[in-house]
Amino acid sequence: MVSGKRRRVMIGCVTFETVKVSDPVVHYDTEHVHLIHYVRDPDSSSGKIYREFYEETKSLILSQGERTIYEHNCDVNSFPEMMREVTDILTKEYREFPNSDVFVNISAGSSEYVAAATIVSMMFKDTICFAVRSQGYTVPIEKIPEFYYKDGKPVGLCEATYPPVIVPKINIPLPDEGLVRGLRIYVNSDHRARNVISELKKEENNTA
Repeated sequence: MVSGKRRRVMIGCVTFETVKVSDPVVHYDTEHVHLIHYVRDPDSSSGKIYREFYEETKSLILSQGERTIYEHNCDVNSFPEMMREVTDILTKEYREFPNSDVFVNISAGSSEYVAAATIVSMMFKDTICFAVRSQGYTVPIEKIPEFYYKDGKPVGLCEATYPPVIVPKINIPLPDEGLVRGLRIYVNSDHRARNVISELKKEENNTA
């Protein structure tokens, strides 16, 4: 770890991905990692698979250097629970270490986690929300029909679904359009009052 640098923290979610969670930890040189995952029944076959993905991701992170990993075993398929969990993590981190650099990884995990983590990270102005793209895949393109097709038709990883679950609405008011237009003019101007006023009047005439 680099001596004298600011405390760096990352939040990620583990379901069926590994390097999408572990690689950014190395890239940003984060020393404290919060890993959210969910194992409902550890003794079941599905529980074993989820646990193995978590343990492999943890192992990949620790193989790259000394880091502290915090395990959060909670329902990644529940949007309200993901909102609470990510909010609690960020609140506690900033309360105890207000000058930390906190990164939120939305590249992997359940759709509920991704949605919740994105929204919550926007509520903490200093939080850095990021995503990474896939550079390569474990299944070659020519093998996709073998794994993701059924009866000659593309199905994907998911074959059947439960009924839809409505995501609780969060009211985030849209900014005033006039203020947005005015701010855009100010940012793109030379900040001289005379020129800014002239551009504002021009914009007003164009929208009248």
